[in-house]
Amino acid sequence: MLQKVSSSRIAVVGAGLAGLAAARKLHRAGYAVTVFDKGRGLGGRMATRRTEGPFVFDHGAQFFTARSQTFQAELEQMAAASRWQPEIADGVTLESEGWWVGQPAMNALPKAFADGLSVTTGTRIVSIDYASEGWRLQTEDGEQAGPFDGLVLAIPSVQAQDLLEGKDDGLAAELSRVEVDPCWAVMAGFNIALELEYDLYADALADVAWIAVNGSKPGRPVQGTSLVLHASPEWSRTHLELEPDQIAPLVLAQAEKQIGLRLPPPDYLTAHRWRYAKTRVPAGKPFLASGDLPLLLCGDWCLGARVEYAFESGIAAADAVIAQAG
Repeated sequence: MLQKVSSSRIAVVGAGLAGLAAARKLHRAGYAVTVFDKGRGLGGRMATRRTEGPFVFDHGAQFFTARSQTFQAELEQMAAASRWQPEIADGVTLESEGWWVGQPAMNALPKAFADGLSVTTGTRIVSIDYASEGWRLQTEDGEQAGPFDGLVLAIPSVQAQDLLEGKDDGLAAELSRVEVDPCWAVMAGFNIALELEYDLYADALADVAWIAVNGSKPGRPVQGTSLVLHASPEWSRTHLELEPDQIAPLVLAQAEKQIGLRLPPPDYLTAHRWRYAKTRVPAGKPFLASGDLPLLLCGDWCLGARVEYAFESGIAAADAVIAQAG
């Protein structure tokens, strides 16, 4: 059972969609919310990489659905997302109807959620401690933040386990049952427009599970070609500790074999390691809560590997805080 949050100061660690959805709802309910994230930007895996040249890559989440009326209403209100119906390669059994993407980039949606919030980026929280005055957060740089009356951890389950070590055995046990797959993402930019017959190739059983033309999404630059390639969970796990400059050419070469097309040398090529990319075994509930501390955990790992589940988890966590304080 969640301990009642008796005051109004709430810290949210994690500025992915779950954390931002929770923070936004709490902020609208009158709480003083501060969001912390270790990254330079917002959105977590709803990420966009821009280069000095013409290339733009949505290198994390590729699309999302909006099955609930609540999430659909948020999308329509924010006007930061559009439908995407790519031309799909022959033989690929995917139905793209109902796919959404952030516009003009995938991170446009989390930026819209963060509007009006107090967000501190580039700040890694390395320890959390609770005392009579509330939560204090220790940063990697040795700084302290707090005290806060309540804490929401909206970070990958493994990272939450690290922060909670020795603090709540029940939560630790629930977190240990969650399993999340990694993903190597490769970004390949070509100054010329590649003559491809489709916008998307996908094969969950292949080493390279996803190849997408980023410019086929609404609002993206159309100069040249920006390709996003995702390796499969199995391949990514096997090669997880290689360096990005080792991974990128391997994945691109394998992609050429799979699609049967020789590509010209890319003008831009890099890779990004998503260590906690896709939930395989979720917690099975919308959020987790401590029985002893004013502490909640949320994220897509609570419900499954969908952007919409991250939103639902964050909203559920915020609702729990509001209900206990009411």
